[in-house]
Amino acid sequence: MIMNIGTSTSLQVHRALARSLADHGIRTLFGLIGDANLFMVDSFVREQGGRFIAAAHEAGAVLMAQGFAQVSNQTAAATITHGPGLTNAVTALVEAVRSRVPMVVLCGDTPADAPEHLQKINQREIILATGAGFEQMRTAETTLDDIANAFRRAAIEQRPIVFNMPVDLQWETTVYRKHILRIPDRRALVPYSNDLDDALGFIAAAKRPVILAGRGAVDARDALLRLARRIEAPLSTTLRASGLFDGEPFALGVFGTLSTPVATDIILESDCVVAFGASLNMFTGSHGSFLQGKRVVQVDLDPKNLGSRWKPTIGIVGDAALTAEQMIGLLDEAGIPGSGHSSPAMAQAIAGYKPEPRFPD
Repeated sequence: MIMNIGTSTSLQVHRALARSLADHGIRTLFGLIGDANLFMVDSFVREQGGRFIAAAHEAGAVLMAQGFAQVSNQTAAATITHGPGLTNAVTALVEAVRSRVPMVVLCGDTPADAPEHLQKINQREIILATGAGFEQMRTAETTLDDIANAFRRAAIEQRPIVFNMPVDLQWETTVYRKHILRIPDRRALVPYSNDLDDALGFIAAAKRPVILAGRGAVDARDALLRLARRIEAPLSTTLRASGLFDGEPFALGVFGTLSTPVATDIILESDCVVAFGASLNMFTGSHGSFLQGKRVVQVDLDPKNLGSRWKPTIGIVGDAALTAEQMIGLLDEAGIPGSGHSSPAMAQAIAGYKPEPRFPD
C-alpha cells in the first residue's frame, strides 16, 4: 500500500531515501536488514509500495541484485548494514565489479560520534579495496544529491556503488524534492575511420568468420543476426551471454573452454573472430588457443575494455547494434559477397550434436 506523506515536503532522511529509490525506478530491493537500514526498508515497502526480498546472508543480497541487473539490464539496488554486514558482502562486491554490473548498495554506517561502537570499521577503505565505488551521505541536506550521484555513477561506471549512510543522519529531516541526475546515452556509433575500414577489410577477406557476442551485446541480438547472415558466419557467445542465439541454425553456443566438440572444431578452423561486447578473457579464448593466429575484431562501448584481456587486431569503440548495422551498410555499399562459411553441412553438424549423458546407464 502506498501511503500519502501529506502536503509537507519535510521528511526524515530514511523516508526520503526510500522515496528516492522509488523515484529512481527501484521496485525491488534485495537485502538483509539491521539497525542501520531497517527503517529505510520499512518505509520503502509501506510508503512506496516497494518489494523487499530478504537474504540469509549479505553476499546473497548483493548477488541477487547482480543477477537482477544482468537480466533486466537496469541498475539494481541492495541494502546491508554496517560492520560485519559489509564485510560479509566483500566477495560478492568483487564479483559484481569484475562483471561490470551497475548497482547501488545502500550500506548503513555507525554514528560518527560513536568511535567505540562495536561494529565501527573503516567502511570506505574496505569498499574501495573491492573495486566498488564509494559514495558518502554527507549531511541530511545533501541526502538527495548524494544518492542521485550514486545512481548516476553506477550507470556510467558500470560497477556497484556503495552508498554509505550513517544511522544517526537517517533520523534528521530534509526537504524532499525529486532529484534524478540525467544519464548520458551510452550508445555511441563509431565514425568512419581507418580502424573501421581495416576491420571491414578483414571481414571481407575472411573465408571462415565467426561472430562472438558477450554480455555487453545482449541487446544487439537482432543486429548481430543480420550481420551473421550478411557475411554468412556462425554465431557464438561468451558464457555470460549463453542462450542469446538459441534456436538459430548456425548458433554454436558458448565460445571457449565450455564449447561443444562441434563448436570447437568450427572455431579452431576460423580465420576471423568479430567480437561484440566480449572481454576476450582467458576462458573465452580458451587460454588463447581459440584466438591465436586469427584476425580479431573487438567492438566495445568502453574503450578501456579493448585489449584489456586479449590484444585484438583491431579495436572499435561503439555500440554493438549500431556498429553491426553500420558494417552491414558499408559491406552492401561495397558489394562484398558473403563468405559462404555458414553452409547447410555446418547447420546439420550443429543440429546433430547430442551431448553424452553425464551419468550413463
